[in-house]
Amino acid sequence: MHLENYHYLLEIDRHKSISSAARALHLPQTTLSSIINAVERELGFSIFYRTPSGMVPTTKGKQFLSLARDIDIRSEELLNLSRQDRPRPRTQPISLLMSPGACAASSIEIARRYNAFALPADLTMEEWPRLDIPPLLVRHTANVGLTFFTEKELRNLQQASDRSGIIALPLLKTRFFLLVNKDNPMAQRQAVTKEDFQNAQFCVITTCSSSGLGPLFKDLLQDINHQVAINNYSLMRSLIMEQNMVGFATWFTLYCSGVYDPGHQVALPLCESQGVPELNLCLLHRGMQHLRYQERILVDCIKEYIEELCLPEPPGGQAAESLQDERTSL
Repeated sequence: MHLENYHYLLEIDRHKSISSAARALHLPQTTLSSIINAVERELGFSIFYRTPSGMVPTTKGKQFLSLARDIDIRSEELLNLSRQDRPRPRTQPISLLMSPGACAASSIEIARRYNAFALPADLTMEEWPRLDIPPLLVRHTANVGLTFFTEKELRNLQQASDRSGIIALPLLKTRFFLLVNKDNPMAQRQAVTKEDFQNAQFCVITTCSSSGLGPLFKDLLQDINHQVAINNYSLMRSLIMEQNMVGFATWFTLYCSGVYDPGHQVALPLCESQGVPELNLCLLHRGMQHLRYQERILVDCIKEYIEELCLPEPPGGQAAESLQDERTSL
């Protein structure tokens, strides 16, 4: 049996559909159907059977796919041994879905760590509203995501893990801050007031409402009379510095993205008494048995990046509380 056939069959199992797997592999559907038939004839038993919800492995098919997964991973590792000796064809890209704040803060470092492995699959990072990422993983749009959740949202996601097949791994906790220039009147406040929100001009990332931050900050946002909608954190930094606007984001995003400049700006903490919750930065992925070799490497890169991250303490308290020793995954 050809080694690539193991990979093809694993893709069918991952997508639960021959047509979807064929599109992902850039193969004609008839070719993939022929491969299934040929492998089943060689084995002497059926690997899949069709159901209204898609292709499902038979009892022996599950055993075969488990062994095939190990073979596929080992073949990838063997190919990687030769990456310095000869160029290899690229395979299907690996997708990482990220909320805007997570992407702005960590995309460069994650890409650097992943690319250091010189894997045969390129990494693509897609920005999505934070609450859209779990259902996209359930629908197999991608297998790995990085986003923020409140404690309640995280508990709900973990409780649904058996049904959804998605593991939610909290990596760190982080709080929200307002960011202003040092010459902004708000920079001198001991506490931010309702009048500050009504009089200041805010720059707000456009995904706030669609990503679920709107409902979290409904009391705060309805007090903002003047705001400019923007689509990235680099623009937020420019508007704060040049137009004396006010921005807000988590400390993790402000610091790691380079938006916060302590020489020229002040970070003002927002707290739960102001209706602003603490958030968990979470790594989401399908079960390890469903991840490709490159996706397993990506998951390890993200974990190592956060484990090695040393955030300074922001004004008003702890920057981020590492959950390295308290992580839970279901």
